[in-house]
Amino acid sequence: MHTIVNSISELFRLLNNSTAAFTKVLEDFPDNLFTAKPDENKWSAAGIAEHIIITDVLLERFFRGKLENAENRKPFEKISRIGDDFGDSEKKFAAFGMLNPRDKFGSRKEALQKFETSRKNFTATALNQNLTFVVKTFPHPLFGELTLAEWIFLVAVHTERHCRQMENIL
Repeated sequence: MHTIVNSISELFRLLNNSTAAFTKVLEDFPDNLFTAKPDENKWSAAGIAEHIIITDVLLERFFRGKLENAENRKPFEKISRIGDDFGDSEKKFAAFGMLNPRDKFGSRKEALQKFETSRKNFTATALNQNLTFVVKTFPHPLFGELTLAEWIFLVAVHTERHCRQMENIL
């Protein structure tokens, strides 16, 4: 199940809602379980938070990088597919290289502060860009080149997905 967005205001509402949900999960997560892995092949809540922060920081940099007009392309064209894939909790994805957590956060409070900063910076940069443009420096491994609008949608549903993952740890 996923939300389809058809306007920039709906897109940012979805991003803000996912940000609020992730913030709430981080705020409420028990400190004594924060760094515990549910099993050796899964991330801890700390690892999930770090992954989200790394994603925000990386994409914020890409949003300030080489962007091009998406000729002959609708800015929301891939949103349905992104929502189908990331909204399906049964589908498994593997983060690659730089997106994998490195167990940097020992405390929930530190992760929460870093998340709030990274998401604020990501959102501020996104608000000042032409969301119909395509990020040329980093095609998504599954979806290819995405418009900034599609990247924002992906960040929102990706955040929602990891909220559910953290809730399942408990």
